[in-house]
Amino acid sequence: MRHPHVTHLVLGLPLGGTERLVERMLRTPPPSFRASCVCLDLIGRLGDSLQADGVSVTLIDRKPGFDWSLPFRIARYASKNGVDILHCHQYTPWFYGALARLFRPSLRILFTEHGRFYPDIPSRKRRFVNRILVRLTDRVSAVSPSVKDALVEVEAFPPGKIQVVFNGIEPPAAGNADRGSLRARFSLKADWTYFILCARFDPIKWIPGLLEALRIVVDASPASGLILVGEGPEAEAIREKIRGLGLADHVVLPGFQENVVEWLRAADVFVLSSLSEGTSVSLLESMAVGMPSVATRVGGNPAVIEDGRTGLLVPTRDAVALGAAMLRLARDPGARDALGREAAVRFNGMFRFSRMMETYNAIYMELKDGKATAR
Repeated sequence: MRHPHVTHLVLGLPLGGTERLVERMLRTPPPSFRASCVCLDLIGRLGDSLQADGVSVTLIDRKPGFDWSLPFRIARYASKNGVDILHCHQYTPWFYGALARLFRPSLRILFTEHGRFYPDIPSRKRRFVNRILVRLTDRVSAVSPSVKDALVEVEAFPPGKIQVVFNGIEPPAAGNADRGSLRARFSLKADWTYFILCARFDPIKWIPGLLEALRIVVDASPASGLILVGEGPEAEAIREKIRGLGLADHVVLPGFQENVVEWLRAADVFVLSSLSEGTSVSLLESMAVGMPSVATRVGGNPAVIEDGRTGLLVPTRDAVALGAAMLRLARDPGARDALGREAAVRFNGMFRFSRMMETYNAIYMELKDGKATAR
């Protein structure tokens, strides 16, 4: 008996939170389903790794501007490869994926919105188009209540068609190395308080503001540092900002790292300075290892962090408030430990990968059985 085929449609699979989540979904699809991936723009680092491990990842080059041929080419891929469900991640893949249904009506469409741009400005033309495309779409999921609200208020989606499905990750395996040995391996100072951010270096992460906050912390507590794990288009601007603020001795830039969990375990506090977020995978990873966090009160962050219980929330674009919250935890190891313990409890109750996949498996089964149809 043929296993139903789910194809994940993405822009690409470079290093990033959403991309790492899709990578995991491709490696461990639900029982009785097989999975593949189609990238519109690039394969990316994670896509290369998947291909090396035998997972089907295909690039369909999107032409600049509006690519009129792309929906037909997606439909042709679906027909040739026996795709039953097209799981579109983020808006642009959904736009083209929904149009592909015009050429392959039997194709079931699931759209998952992972986050929002900043600022999130409504467009009359886009709202009009969305009302048409949503009729070609069977199900819509949003990774947080705030993302669902944006789809309704900004994009004119019908609220009854949207289901909130929180992101989830696998809890990391217990590590053999303690914090001291990890710091020695990574050439970190044994007695400093280290904040850490693991992210793609993109303007939406507001890393320049985070560095300004760190300057406040270091002025009051010199034995403090920041680890920035990742890479991206803002890398050189970030290095220049570090030099300009005189923080070269307090910021560690290890670049892309496969062993993100070990870097988290070597640090003390996760910090997320984003201007917008869906449900941050890196934030979930920090909670899974029992780490407290300081994060901006945007997007899905308030749905993940219980302010004052598992971490601290601060206003966005406020380096002073961010610095004050970071300094508070830098000076209070007891508070860090208490917040970290509660963060681990909350993660285990709400944000495990298995819980997320149970929900998507139920959606896939409904789509396969024809119980959820476009309307």
